[in-house]
Amino acid sequence: MKTYQEYKKIKNEQWNKLPVFYGYSMEQIKEQMKQRNIDSFDKITRIYAGTYCLKEDVDLIHNFLANDELDDLMKDFDFAKDAFYYEMGNHEYEINTYQGNYDVLSCFFDVEYEDDDYDYSLYFKQLNLNDSTKNAYRAARIEYLRNREWEI
Repeated sequence: MKTYQEYKKIKNEQWNKLPVFYGYSMEQIKEQMKQRNIDSFDKITRIYAGTYCLKEDVDLIHNFLANDELDDLMKDFDFAKDAFYYEMGNHEYEINTYQGNYDVLSCFFDVEYEDDDYDYSLYFKQLNLNDSTKNAYRAARIEYLRNREWEI
């Protein structure tokens, strides 16, 4: 079983091999197109914020994103706990009192923000998570807060 960080490293390496480019201004987009000998905006499409590819490569990108093993990995208690713990640190969970649970859970699931973000069980209901994943989240939260000397 690989860890979440190993999973992320592998996915990043695979992503970096895909034919995508980045541009956050018209100048940057034109420069990236020039470097790739792309002579027309009609040949490219935006995948998401600042990320572009040739229209002919869209299926390749979509297949990469669709064939992700993360959903299955998140059903494993140890992997999910490791993943949740990592993202709690990445999103400063202990000081993010207004959307800490949303920030962490949205790294893995398509979730709608709950007004009472402190009650993470609302997200569990929304997502219909299995018991192993819910228990992994609870365990990661307890360990994370204890390591930061917070009362839980």
